[in-house]
Amino acid sequence: MTASLLDTVIPTTSLLLTDVINSGSFATVYQALDAVSGHRYAVKALEKTGLSKQQSDGLWREIGIMKRLQTEGVPNIVRLENVVETGNWIFLVLECCEVDLYDAITQETLPQHTILPIFHSLCTTLSRLHALSIYHRDIKPENILLTHGSRRVRLADFGLSTIYPTSSDMGCGSTRYMAPECLPGNAKPYDCAKADAWSLGIVLVNLVSGKNPWYEADRSDPLYAAYLDGEQVLQETFGFSAEFVAVVRMILDPDPATRCPVVEIWSKVKAVRRFYDDGSDAGIAANSTPQMHPISSPIRAPQDLSAAAAARHSDDLFTASPPRYVAGGKFSIQDSGFESEEALELFALRELVI
Repeated sequence: MTASLLDTVIPTTSLLLTDVINSGSFATVYQALDAVSGHRYAVKALEKTGLSKQQSDGLWREIGIMKRLQTEGVPNIVRLENVVETGNWIFLVLECCEVDLYDAITQETLPQHTILPIFHSLCTTLSRLHALSIYHRDIKPENILLTHGSRRVRLADFGLSTIYPTSSDMGCGSTRYMAPECLPGNAKPYDCAKADAWSLGIVLVNLVSGKNPWYEADRSDPLYAAYLDGEQVLQETFGFSAEFVAVVRMILDPDPATRCPVVEIWSKVKAVRRFYDDGSDAGIAANSTPQMHPISSPIRAPQDLSAAAAARHSDDLFTASPPRYVAGGKFSIQDSGFESEEALELFALRELVI
């Protein structure tokens, strides 16, 4: 599929597919150059013959949700510029961003003073989504894109999003960011908004520390088990201050009924005066002198790993949804005026996941 589309022009457009950004089982994301304007885009290409009806319905749901978010003026959403459908292909033309949050953290290119503004943008965007009864269900650094030198945030990849407030779709998302009630094996329907809140809490730990607190929110994980048992694992492992740990525990509350909702998270985080006991977080404050985010290792569980466990905690755990819609170059915010009757019908669809 990749070889057949590289160096070709998308029908009815002036977009030349120049490079492969990411390739998955049923879609390939390309970088595209507009031969007329010179702007660069990310293009998600899907071959119709390779899609099941469930995948096709889910794709139109994703498109419809993105268009609704744009119509509603929700900030910080990766922009869907156009959709082109041919006899064999569906092309989603998307805003092209510079880097995703995962790479910014692991490559140590994230200025420390941008951490709280980035998190504030995420809280604002997710709060707006939830107010519209839209739930992302795959919040993680790979789906958070950055532009303008990390000053602007774009939330991407709505392939697992839903309009239903509760779901029985277990295992939806990425393990390290999945709320305990969403893990495979659970039978009780979960609150999608509270599941997003949990994922946002893990991203907060990523931003502040550059690491994950545990591999999965299950008692079989020793760090999570210690967390459940009330041990000071966050203080001892990360050196977090007591006041920051108190906020994290409100967000990463194992009980979704008492978990802090997304709309309240920012007010609690911005009130934190000190994130680390040793004062090494001085650059996180909005009025601080810019400095690079001190990260000692990629985003992974911080415990010592045996050879057997190392494979389980490797970066391969992020392959569920690698960085998408990301490439070097400019991005365009030109509005194509795309409309789709199929997209408008998404709200009648059942829970379908690409």
